[in-house]
Amino acid sequence: MAIEQKSLDLRLSSILPDQPPELAQDDLAAIATPQPVLDEPVQVAGLNTILKVIQQATKPVKALEPSAAERAVSEAAQKTVQDAATAVEKTTVPGAVQTIKKALAPAKPAKPAAEPQITPPPPATPDQVTAAANLAEVVPPEPPGAIIKTATPDQADKFLSGLDAPPVGIDFNLNYLQTTEDIDKVIDATSKAYSTQMDVAKRGVLGDEALKDMAARLNIAPELLATKIGGTLNAEQLLASRHLLVRSAASLDGMATKIKAMPVGTEDDKLLLEFRNALATHAAIQMRLKAAQTETARALRSFRLPVDGTTGLSDPNQIATLLNEMGGRANMKNLATSYQALSLDQQARFVDLAGSTKQQLGAVWKELYYSALLLSPAPIERALFGNIFMTMARPIDTLFASTVGRAVDKTIATPLFGSKSSDSVGANEAFIEIANFITSIPNALKAGAQAFITDAPVYKVGRDIDKTPDPAISAKMFADPESVVAQGVDFVGKAVRLWSRGMLAVDEFSKAQLAAMETRRLAAREALIAMDNGVDVDTALDGMAMQITNPDAKTIERVHQGVLEGTLQSDLGSFGNALNKFRNDAGPIGTVMVPFIKTVINAQKQMLARTPIGQLALKEIREDYIAGGARRQMAMGKAAMGSAFMGMGYYLALDGMITGAGPVDPERRKFLSETTGWQPYSVRTGTDENGRAIYRSYAGLEPIGGMLGMAATLAEVGVVYGKEEDDEWHDLLMYSALLPFKYIGELPFMSSMSNFANMVEQVNRDPLGEKTQAANSAIVKFFGGIAQNMVGGVTPVPMPGASSLRLIENMLDPVKREVTPDPSMSSETKYFSYLFRNWMSKTPLVSTSTDENDQPILKPARNLWGEEIKTGEPGALSLVFPFNKKVRDLDPDEAMILQIAKARGSMPLGKPDNVVANIKLNDAEYSDMLLMMNAVQIGGQTLRGALATHLTDFDLNKQMGRGAYEGIAAKLSGTVSDFRNAAVASPGFTTLHPDAANQIAKNRDLALRQYKQNPREAVID
Repeated sequence: MAIEQKSLDLRLSSILPDQPPELAQDDLAAIATPQPVLDEPVQVAGLNTILKVIQQATKPVKALEPSAAERAVSEAAQKTVQDAATAVEKTTVPGAVQTIKKALAPAKPAKPAAEPQITPPPPATPDQVTAAANLAEVVPPEPPGAIIKTATPDQADKFLSGLDAPPVGIDFNLNYLQTTEDIDKVIDATSKAYSTQMDVAKRGVLGDEALKDMAARLNIAPELLATKIGGTLNAEQLLASRHLLVRSAASLDGMATKIKAMPVGTEDDKLLLEFRNALATHAAIQMRLKAAQTETARALRSFRLPVDGTTGLSDPNQIATLLNEMGGRANMKNLATSYQALSLDQQARFVDLAGSTKQQLGAVWKELYYSALLLSPAPIERALFGNIFMTMARPIDTLFASTVGRAVDKTIATPLFGSKSSDSVGANEAFIEIANFITSIPNALKAGAQAFITDAPVYKVGRDIDKTPDPAISAKMFADPESVVAQGVDFVGKAVRLWSRGMLAVDEFSKAQLAAMETRRLAAREALIAMDNGVDVDTALDGMAMQITNPDAKTIERVHQGVLEGTLQSDLGSFGNALNKFRNDAGPIGTVMVPFIKTVINAQKQMLARTPIGQLALKEIREDYIAGGARRQMAMGKAAMGSAFMGMGYYLALDGMITGAGPVDPERRKFLSETTGWQPYSVRTGTDENGRAIYRSYAGLEPIGGMLGMAATLAEVGVVYGKEEDDEWHDLLMYSALLPFKYIGELPFMSSMSNFANMVEQVNRDPLGEKTQAANSAIVKFFGGIAQNMVGGVTPVPMPGASSLRLIENMLDPVKREVTPDPSMSSETKYFSYLFRNWMSKTPLVSTSTDENDQPILKPARNLWGEEIKTGEPGALSLVFPFNKKVRDLDPDEAMILQIAKARGSMPLGKPDNVVANIKLNDAEYSDMLLMMNAVQIGGQTLRGALATHLTDFDLNKQMGRGAYEGIAAKLSGTVSDFRNAAVASPGFTTLHPDAANQIAKNRDLALRQYKQNPREAVID
């Protein structure tokens, strides 16, 4: 919901009457009568009154908007409600701690009252008398925007001569050019100031020197500029425009000179930001004079420096945040240095592109990479569902705050520690939020559609730079933006950025809902507080209606913070800003590893805010506890809500209804996911036609999904699967630290983060690769995942819409095709081949290509039983419901193997490595080996039959009954090795892969001959 914000002074002046009302005798008597004062306001409104407030909070805006005749009364009622609510918010309640401290504090001696000294004023001087007389005259206020001063004939001649702008004449602040209309206003005001002199001196003709100079500053041909005279702009307006251009360029040059002179480590952050703001403003002026309306607005929107009153940007935290978002100090200094090194026309071109060619190419690359990740229905739908769950969590937070939080605060926290505020959270606020969640849907849909169509935000918050960066692929890349090529590139850029519009529409949808819910909730709280403190019901309801339709500055700020929190766009804080700077400084590498820092950090903060221990890590939550009142109750409510959902998640995980991150041991996670259909962070949604359980992912549904995931993981590690036998505490700590990144990594556009977290975990477990090849496989998988987003997998150019291709591939061919570097190739070619084949594995139609022998180039990945591993879901349902589906199929033998693994602390068997007799198999050979393992027979039994025999063996079960599991583990792992050896020696494998089979046979024969030459002596006990 768009909210028009007026200055507080203007709002207050419109509320206060011009003349104080006359008081009747009864009113005077009421004032003279002492009124009882409550030490702490208590909500005393009856149920009927509360229902009226709830009804008022759910009415449409048109029904609440006062008529012109009623407006003054409504504004007065609004002020009455505001005053009552503010008084309660400022009422402190001392606790036992404050009382004890006050009692123990030594008394301060009273200071003697100083005698007032009266000094007679000195006699007024003649100058002071004259000044006082001048001040007595009525001076009309100056119009805002531009201050026009009369110019002398010499100044006008100098201006018209085409020389630089005069030092006096027209005064304006370039920092305050925020819209296209602002630019037009300054140009028009300037042109009118000199219109008479221009007509007399030049008869409406623009001088050649001035024409050429201005054309250079705009980077367009002089003859093209000349055609604007008498058309879009007349001569006066063009000269006034050049004046504005020169002033803007001089400002840029002056700032660039100062920036270049700043030593490293002593940079003025505010000046760096002002330079970037001035660069965007200069580009907007250029585009405006080129009659490029859309580009003007876009340039102004690309970097709008917020200002505080008349002092410009002054908040140090805001300066640090903006500077990090723009790439850090080094990037801004390079920008200034590059700008000043160019000629006049080159500077115009530089400003159009907002940087050097290298910087522009970097922006294009980043835009293409974001398109590769997000140009697909799945990420946008995930974001929509995630925002809806985040919005739905707010009334649940409020409900817990009004019950558990309020009870604990009133009975324990406030009596002990006191409170700086006496307001409280009411249960009615939760019902208001729920009602407005539903009633705001039409307006939210309208806001989302408008944002998608116009590619501009509706809610007055601006854009999240992580989600909607300024367009890089556009017509402004060319000297002539109107050329056919430029327009073609601009069209391509818009197609590449369709994801941006989709994400913007999702954000605006949620912001409209959140703004409506938060505005009405706060208005209802203030109305009830006013009623509790003597304001009559009708006045309170009128003030509430006014607060909803025309909220004051304090409410607007609170709503704004709630909207940012609800859409995961809150300020990152010092630690988050440092991470953001590190990501920006890392360039494309940082973008690939962590494409969305703000979303990730805010998602983690939302989860921490709902855990009693995690709250201690968040500064804003600690401040809420100190503040007391409604803020403390809301913080307690979030902790209670998170605890409730985590408790529920723990028991659901024990019952098998949901899953968490899975066991700590990666081998067991692999067995579960490949063999039994298990997947992390999923909830059971039903059964298929064969009675098997269906699970769908809930990752990304914050904050509820995060609560369930953490609780389910605790249950899995503690009870369901148990701790691994050889896990050290540092392994468990590393696993816990990486859990949030693994959870977020389940989102389709965050797979690189999940792969990176998995790589760190595996390298930490086995840094030298002495135990398994898991660490090497994790590293290979990380780079392979990146290759899937590049053109052909081997070029450093991102492929727009790569995520859409992967989605289509999973629908057409849901079989997983695992690709590894081919050990039979040379080092120069095997990694090139690996990246290319990895790209093929996720490209529709190409993934099922065959070779000259009609064999698939990319063999399917298989589990221990030789079955194909599925990753996708056939059908179009995944286009509209992007939550991964897995069918759980756990047979008795697999359940027995997992029970043994839990009892002994490690898997008794696993899928064999791809190394046989010191010969490393490629992915095709490995896939066929697993298939052959389940096709050959030993002693008339298949692999599964042999394993089942061991699992039911009486003696082995008797040993397990005594807690001895090494015997069964040796039998199971030995059986897998026997069938692996039989598979690579089978005729089927030899026919398909003769080279690998021959090398394996030679190595085995060599090992046998060496053993016979040096037989080992038997050890006799």
